[in-house]
Amino acid sequence: MSGIELRYGINPRNMSARIKFSGEGAAFSVRQGDLGYINVLDAVTD
Repeated sequence: MSGIELRYGINPRNMSARIKFSGEGAAFSVRQGDLGYINVLDAVTD
């Protein structure tokens, strides 16, 4: 399984989150910056 490390909020003391993909790879890629947990939730629920 592959995965992407996610930023979880703006507090530097927060533990990082991770999204895991089954299969060959991710359905998307990060082009610039850090991908945040809330950004992934927004993208998959629309």
